[in-house]
Amino acid sequence: MNKTVYTKLFLKQLNLAISKASTSGKWTNAALVSINPGWKYYGLGWAVTRKTSTRKTTLQAIGSFDFTFQKNLNLSIIDLFKTKRFGNFGYNLTASQTWWGEWEGPWQGEYTVDSLGNWVANIYPIMPPSRQLTTRAMAIWSYPIQMKRVTVSPQLVLVSDIHRSFTDGTLDISYLADFNLDAYYGVNLDWKLGKNFILNSSIRFNSTIDKSNTGFKKSNPILFAVGTGF
Repeated sequence: MNKTVYTKLFLKQLNLAISKASTSGKWTNAALVSINPGWKYYGLGWAVTRKTSTRKTTLQAIGSFDFTFQKNLNLSIIDLFKTKRFGNFGYNLTASQTWWGEWEGPWQGEYTVDSLGNWVANIYPIMPPSRQLTTRAMAIWSYPIQMKRVTVSPQLVLVSDIHRSFTDGTLDISYLADFNLDAYYGVNLDWKLGKNFILNSSIRFNSTIDKSNTGFKKSNPILFAVGTGF
């Protein structure tokens, strides 16, 4: 059995993966941990991967939470294909269930007054707990270029929500999402610094098209990450 540890830092977020491969190398189990101290958000997950010389298929479950207001569960299948001529490409299908606790809604104009009629405080409606299920599809492409000490991989990822359902105390709706597309594009660098040590760095840009909003907008325009594998 071969054991591998990967870490990656996305500015204020730390991702850690510990994987263990079978003797043949065809099967891998991985434990996943994600920590975002800025948002006080934490994640735990598990992934099972089957790999051949030209294909890698992963089933993955990740739960995340902030201990107070929001919880999320993601179930994914990730299928990647390796070709010599066109690089690596694949898809990811995800079902994401999110739960929210009670929260203060927008002010409706109500407020309290004292015995003299003077304003004391605004009254905000308390919104009931709710949940949303989102089905999402992703297309993935990369083209690794092997050099002496570094592997350079241009990357393109397209993400779109397909279907959503939402439920709270009074509302229960299910609908196909309007056209929306997140495009992530950039480059990934794997530096081989030793026999069993790799330094990973990547820079990624993000553009969003969402018809539920007006036109075209930029979202998280630049992401820089560094990580290691050994």
